[in-house]
Amino acid sequence: MSNDEIINLLVKQKLNELTLEEEKKLANLSQQEKNICLVQQIKSLVPLLEDYTRYSQYNSDYYRYKQEVLRKSQCGKRKRMRLSHLYKYAAILLFPFLLAISIYYLFFADKSFNQPIPPGKELAILELPSKEVIHFSKGAVKLYKIDGSEMIVEREKVFEFLKQKQTFDQSNYSTITVPVGGIYSLDLSDGTHIWLNSNSKMKFPLTFNKKERRIWIEGEAWLNVAKDSIPFIVSTQFQDIKVLGTSFNLTAYPEERSITTALVSGRIELTSLVSEEKTVIDAGSCVRLDKNTGETTVFEDDAQYYGLWHMGIFKFREQALEDIVRSLQRWYKFDVNYQSEAVKQMRFSVVAFRDNDLDSFFDLLCMTTSIKYKRRGNRIVLAEN
Repeated sequence: MSNDEIINLLVKQKLNELTLEEEKKLANLSQQEKNICLVQQIKSLVPLLEDYTRYSQYNSDYYRYKQEVLRKSQCGKRKRMRLSHLYKYAAILLFPFLLAISIYYLFFADKSFNQPIPPGKELAILELPSKEVIHFSKGAVKLYKIDGSEMIVEREKVFEFLKQKQTFDQSNYSTITVPVGGIYSLDLSDGTHIWLNSNSKMKFPLTFNKKERRIWIEGEAWLNVAKDSIPFIVSTQFQDIKVLGTSFNLTAYPEERSITTALVSGRIELTSLVSEEKTVIDAGSCVRLDKNTGETTVFEDDAQYYGLWHMGIFKFREQALEDIVRSLQRWYKFDVNYQSEAVKQMRFSVVAFRDNDLDSFFDLLCMTTSIKYKRRGNRIVLAEN
């Protein structure tokens, strides 16, 4: 069972909507060793689930109201029947014009106009040192044997197969890229588990050497590093992070002004490649590196909040609308226009699920804030209500 399904069961439990069969299934899943950490993390997010509960109630009231409006509008149509003879003559005069418009939209207009903008999905591209390119999506992967014949390999066994296929120099690194609208998880050769967020990439060896376990990351990643006496080092353009065994979230997108590291467990040492300053933090702490100055700032926060994306959840806290939209654009494919610079700087808090389409997110935002939006195709216009 996927993480999303477990999260859905926990949410339904919070809403008292579990069936007897689902209760048994959740109890069984909660006791499985591989799910214990996830279940504990979700149960710790009680405020998040309460937000969802309130939204669900608000949403149902909204749709009941909408149905009532539609019902009343039908009543209004009966009152207007007396004017139908006037409409008949107007229709005759307008028919050629309406026909021309219909033909245009039927044959020439963009078929995707105002279709829902779907959420991202599991998607990644792996480039090997040999320049061979492998495309990953949800499920099994198509690979080629040495003799050129095709074979289907389960995604969990892909890297094991690649290591057997040919010998790699440990100094040669493969690159896995997750494009806009993608997300992907993988296990490294030492057992380290990594989630890569949209618009991110990672360079890594298929096998580590005996001196260090080093990878390079650009974008955002959640890492659960396997414990080992060999140091594990995560490099970015501006800093190195040295760990022995820990879980943390790293946000290091090139377009952002800073790099943020949130440590859930263990201890890490960060080295600024700009100022050469070293900073050590323990579990529950976060550190922000200013790319321009190289200065680091340590602060206390709920470190798990920063990694909610890999559990299928958006949660923004008092963030500028411009920053929220920039994060959304990594997951959904759309362009945006703002009514004014002031709208960009308006701050909001919002919780949403990443598996919904884009309109669901902005509908929620508009219901609970002073923002309104219009969408034409893949372009969103945001304004103050």
